[in-house]
Amino acid sequence: MKMSCTNIKYKDFAEFFEKLREDVKSKIPISKYENRNNRHYCYFPTGTDTHFEWFFDEEKKRLKIGFHSENDCKDKNKRFFDVIRNFKDVIEEKTEKEVMFEMEYEKKGSWYGIYIEKKYCELNEDLKKWAADKMFIFYDTIKNELKETSEMLTKILERLDNKQA
Repeated sequence: MKMSCTNIKYKDFAEFFEKLREDVKSKIPISKYENRNNRHYCYFPTGTDTHFEWFFDEEKKRLKIGFHSENDCKDKNKRFFDVIRNFKDVIEEKTEKEVMFEMEYEKKGSWYGIYIEKKYCELNEDLKKWAADKMFIFYDTIKNELKETSEMLTKILERLDNKQA
């Protein structure tokens, strides 16, 4: 599956995403997978308002691997993103890639994202391997960091509840 930068079609992206999903499904429990026709991204939801995503930025010729929070409530979305933003250093260390942030506001809500990226010119095996390996690291790192943060907050809440009893 070798495509040059100038002739990549949406069906090529769809084929690439399908093979990518097959490569990661043994490491990441993907119960739902979204890759609609005529799209240059695919994602798998992790909750009501969050998902992991592969996204081809066709203008810049970059493949992004990201974690997005999209919600109608801007404040809720921003609070969640502020937690995720703190994982920047550990994600950079583990993926060996610079972490970037996205923030978009619309009338009906907002979305926030944290991502890494790689320049591409061809949809080839090397890019697919990079995308699968980095998504697993990205997924595993965020999952573990969220778990540690949750456990820490739970302990604080338990202590607060005990002091008030």
